[in-house]
Amino acid sequence: MIEGKGASEQRLHLTFTEQSPVGRCSSSSGSEAIYVLSIDDADMLHAAEHSVAWIELGDDPSRFLLAGPDRAGNLLELVVMVTEEGEFMIHAMPIRRSTAEQLLGGGET
Repeated sequence: MIEGKGASEQRLHLTFTEQSPVGRCSSSSGSEAIYVLSIDDADMLHAAEHSVAWIELGDDPSRFLLAGPDRAGNLLELVVMVTEEGEFMIHAMPIRRSTAEQLLGGGET
């Protein structure tokens, strides 16, 4: 389960299961998202589970931008999409300065 504080200080609760792919997103056409950066699934899951900040992006389906540490403590930025079928991590990379400023109010850490 992901629990993080968002800009409005509300709690975000997402649950990843074996049926919720981490780091991959399949479309109805059967195509899968391709990794551009090589980030280990366990690091993505760790960052999501230990997120330090998040905001809702307001898309349909709902998407959330999160910041959280990988297992080595490096901050990652993640985008999680929430559908009726579950939660899907559709973006993960080392946090960019613009994302750090948006989520944390400061520069890259």
